[in-house]
Amino acid sequence: MITIIFWIVSTPLSAQVNGYKEDIEGIPVIHDWGTDSEMGYALGYLDGDKFATIMEDIIIASWGVEAWNAERDCFTTYFTVPSRVDVIVDAMIAGIADRPDSILFSPSLGRNYDDVDLHVCHSLTDITAVLFGKDEKACSSLSSWGDATQSDPELLGAPALARNLDSDYHPLLAEMHSVITLSPDSGNQVVSFGHPMDLDCSTAMNEYGLSLTRNAAYHSFISYYSPPFVPIGYSALLGMMEDDFDGSGTNDLEDLLAGLTHWNRAPSKNLHVAAPRSLGYLGDPAVVLEINNDSGYIYRTASADTVLGPEHMAATNHFRLLYPPDYCNRYNLLSDSISANPDMTLNRFWDFMGCCDIPGWHTYLTVLFLPESRKIGIAFCDSVEESWAKDPVWLTWDQLFSTTAVEFPEDKDESALNSIFPNPSTGTFTAKFSLAETSKVIFSIYSISGKLIKQLPLQEYSAGVHNVQISEISTGIYVCQMVSGNFTDSKRLVVVSK
Repeated sequence: MITIIFWIVSTPLSAQVNGYKEDIEGIPVIHDWGTDSEMGYALGYLDGDKFATIMEDIIIASWGVEAWNAERDCFTTYFTVPSRVDVIVDAMIAGIADRPDSILFSPSLGRNYDDVDLHVCHSLTDITAVLFGKDEKACSSLSSWGDATQSDPELLGAPALARNLDSDYHPLLAEMHSVITLSPDSGNQVVSFGHPMDLDCSTAMNEYGLSLTRNAAYHSFISYYSPPFVPIGYSALLGMMEDDFDGSGTNDLEDLLAGLTHWNRAPSKNLHVAAPRSLGYLGDPAVVLEINNDSGYIYRTASADTVLGPEHMAATNHFRLLYPPDYCNRYNLLSDSISANPDMTLNRFWDFMGCCDIPGWHTYLTVLFLPESRKIGIAFCDSVEESWAKDPVWLTWDQLFSTTAVEFPEDKDESALNSIFPNPSTGTFTAKFSLAETSKVIFSIYSISGKLIKQLPLQEYSAGVHNVQISEISTGIYVCQMVSGNFTDSKRLVVVSK
């Protein structure tokens, strides 16, 4: 029985694209679900046109073919890719190849894009650290919780994490953004914010509320080239997506930290991570991980930060524990303001990101994570305004992982188990599904070991989108399966205690 269930979950479903595009109040969202291969294929199929534009009109046009080939040579010489990510990226290439606009071929390179091209795109800061011994210094982040956020009517003591993602300005890049949601059959749902088709995972949250931002840092000294480097973005992705990375039996902030420190890494980074208070690290819901190839890594907690005071954490580009702090006007601005008034509100978080603007740089993305409610405030830049100058668009987890308006290619089957919400649930949830034509449907809930837990009676539904409510499911991890004639679709379900 176990073998049968996992065959059903991992087999491609009617060759459909397991994903679709959606615009939520001006924010472009790519929804992907299924096996790693299915998610990668959908991402390549749906967002491949933007990748081709970035490659041809931004990267190769700016650097030249010779420089790009040097980046490729560096990657193949010094880096390795975890197998799970390799599967996703290989499938992304297949998805790009199947697009009707035939954008897999690069006129500049005189060949088709391959998996190495995608890996290099996802690892540019890592490769730069190897080739030039430096990172670009940009980005800022701030987290607060406890008494510091008690006065905000929405937070009431819960943590929040704000960040600016800074970059060089390019008129094309300023108009090309993507929010990528991954809902894997095996592992945690993850949403990542950044560039199209980007698995770099520099700004992300998972279904447990674990939140991540990544800033460049000084002191990019490389002493250890062995074992091969794993791109830091891939480490972050797996730390968030794997069920229990550190094998502790609980998915918490330590899983993300374990993923970030598991492999050898090239760049020097400050990684600011946050979680619900119940899933924090040593009692704190936020930690700054200072990481460097030459000197290893260290966790910086609020108790170790004598500048900001309790229940506040900030990260710019200088280390505070791994190396003596360098001067940073942004960190000083934050510390001066918080010392004068430690109370934080959602509006103040956003205003602080505007104050952390870097002259001569471009703020591509501003995000405000609320780990306990899994809400996210977000703004992308455009050719007129920096992201922090805009009002945030607030996204909920159910919005990000809902598939109510699936847009399949014309020759694909429209039937699908679109979403399960809420997920995680407390035992009662709604399965949203769509049918290409009138059909009888049956829903079954299986344990992860393949045991049938619950089955609804067979019922006929018309073509279109429908909801069905399922209840009385105890705490655990399950597979929710929809069967309609010869069509089968499944999704992972997490049930937590009330």
